[in-house]
Amino acid sequence: MSTFDELTAVLLAVADHTSSRMERTLTELSLTAPLAQALYAIDPEQPPPAMKTLAERLRCDRSSVTFLADRLTERGLAERVPGHRDRRSKALQLTPEGVRVRAAMLYAVTEASPLARLSEADQETLLLLLRRALAAAE
Repeated sequence: MSTFDELTAVLLAVADHTSSRMERTLTELSLTAPLAQALYAIDPEQPPPAMKTLAERLRCDRSSVTFLADRLTERGLAERVPGHRDRRSKALQLTPEGVRVRAAMLYAVTEASPLARLSEADQETLLLLLRRALAAAE
């Protein structure tokens, strides 16, 4: 097996391990994958994204984002607020419960990741190499 083949297999194994843990976490949090992706796309440290921006981040159309926003608001995880730049538009902001669920989701996945077992120096090296590979692909 070539180094590249082995690297590909290892990357797929890491993704599979992470995906498996993510599925368990989503079940525990009663979230679907699309709702989890929407929660992830709303960074509570940033201004609430406009619905259009959220659609771009999720690579879907606005009607899908409206559906996701409805589900998140029904669950008390998000609320619609006036847009940051255009007060006439609507943005989606996480509620305190949404911030808590998002943090729990991210913690469970990152702690379960095989990459969490690497030293910080090894993580930095891997990050540098993966960024370099992605930049070369563009």
